[in-house]
Amino acid sequence: MHKKISTTEKIIHWSLFLSFLGLAATALAAEFFFSKEAIMDSFQKSLPLLNIDIAPADQFFIARIARRDTWDVHFYFGAAFGSLIFLWAIISIYKKQFGRYFTRAIFFTSGIILTVTGTMMFLRLYYPLEEEIFGLLKKIHQYGYWIFIASLLLHIVTAIYQENKSRGVISKMLNFKTNNIQVLAIIFLIALCSQAAYAQEQKESDFTRWKNDTNLLEGIMYLEGEKGAEILKIELANCPYDKCASEDTDKSSVAIKTIDVKKPDYKKAIELLSISSANGNAIASDKLLDFLLKRTNYKSKKPNWYLVDLLKKDTSLSYEEYKSTVINVLQNGVKTNKACYSTYMMAEFYSNGYMGVHKSREEAIRQYDLASEICPENSFYKMMAVSKNRKQ
Repeated sequence: MHKKISTTEKIIHWSLFLSFLGLAATALAAEFFFSKEAIMDSFQKSLPLLNIDIAPADQFFIARIARRDTWDVHFYFGAAFGSLIFLWAIISIYKKQFGRYFTRAIFFTSGIILTVTGTMMFLRLYYPLEEEIFGLLKKIHQYGYWIFIASLLLHIVTAIYQENKSRGVISKMLNFKTNNIQVLAIIFLIALCSQAAYAQEQKESDFTRWKNDTNLLEGIMYLEGEKGAEILKIELANCPYDKCASEDTDKSSVAIKTIDVKKPDYKKAIELLSISSANGNAIASDKLLDFLLKRTNYKSKKPNWYLVDLLKKDTSLSYEEYKSTVINVLQNGVKTNKACYSTYMMAEFYSNGYMGVHKSREEAIRQYDLASEICPENSFYKMMAVSKNRKQ
């Protein structure tokens, strides 16, 4: 006869089952639906529509950013899974539940292997691993997964067999009459996992939503002169300037070439990208910030007034409006927790006190840490964030 199954064991059992479903779902999503290749395939349709040419290596880089959140959620499910495996193993040893010892040993061992190797692979974001070591961990992780699946199937078959023999194993696992509080705990765990799955779905849709944002697309078109640009005709004379300027020069004998110069509507571009940035579009924040910071010598306490006058002429922004816009875009980008460039630059602003931002070593460290987490593995800004933080 089976020993009585405690409510605690039931909660651990079903919580473990739900966390494994989360692991399997996020792993499948990352490997198939949101794989780097699948995202790059979508670029083949979207980029030509935007008249944007991005080199394959850069596309691959962007794809890695887009799928990063999937692995983050996968790790969170893995942390819950590993904790429950360890807890259940300890309870089994404490209660001396050595029945079906071989099956239990495979089940717990493979689960622990999955947890340890998965954690080590995730931590490579903070502690770089050699490619050979990472490849070995990945292979062990995959073997551990299939062994765990085999032991899980054996567990399910055994449970069904025992249930049919009237031993009531499944019925006992589903019976929570002892305490309504535990029932509520299970419902809460199910709701929590459902919320996590929903949050993951929302995160995965962020990149698609951002790149299809009308304000972003139109803003980029205005920024690059594809829309709303003013065409200026410039005449270039094929002679020395002083001679051409001389009144007694025969103008008809001077070869003059007329060229068209496209002057983008930067004011409209900033307006549209600012709206997109304020709506939480990390792509818009990084794009607009990169454009703005290249317009002036923002690192200097005394602005170059020639550049400021040119800024006013090109964008209609006064220097104070310019500073206010830059700070707003920085803050919008950081709020998304996905804007690599904005987050790194916010750390720089806190570290150096640019544009009147109050210097804060603690905030600089926090932003450098965040940038090192969200920026891609081989990103220049990730390497710089790690390097800068070590010097703080």
